[in-house]
Amino acid sequence: MEIFYKKLDIHIQNLEEKYRAKYVIKHEMYEDIILVLRDGWGDPQFKYWVKKHFTLVKNGDVYVLYNKDKVSCPVVTYEEIYTKLYERHNHVGHRGRDKTWKEVKANYSWIPYDVVMIFIKLCDSCSNRQNFAKSSATKQIISTDYLTRIQISLIDMSGHPDGKFKWILHTKDPISEFSWAYPLESKE
Repeated sequence: MEIFYKKLDIHIQNLEEKYRAKYVIKHEMYEDIILVLRDGWGDPQFKYWVKKHFTLVKNGDVYVLYNKDKVSCPVVTYEEIYTKLYERHNHVGHRGRDKTWKEVKANYSWIPYDVVMIFIKLCDSCSNRQNFAKSSATKQIISTDYLTRIQISLIDMSGHPDGKFKWILHTKDPISEFSWAYPLESKE
């Protein structure tokens, strides 16, 4: 978590100065936005920006801030970003950048795409699953008869298991191009 926030701070510092303050909303600014919407407090420029972008909803005794464009998505503060990204990324099963971004966008507001990218790059599970370059074969293997050689592929379906089956063993005869598949519970 500390590494994530260090990288996020570096990213924010690399932005143009006029975008830094409002790129993510820190807790102090969150409270100021609530004061503007609830009590009309603040300078005119800040009030205009707040009223243009946010709406306030009282949920019991707590005020919750929402983006005006996405009323069903609460605003996430800087201090909560890691927790919310972790929840959503685990919810989609570590299925990558696009699925995580779609899930974050559907549930929260004021989390920029670049922040999601920083999180994904630091995810241990995702970095362990990245594809590695495959070395090309130097000598071609030539089959001369039916079933003298077969090609075997093991397909990881752990992201979309069918009951207890998480793997598919696919075999193919290169001569006849006949193929068949077997569902497997594990890859051993």
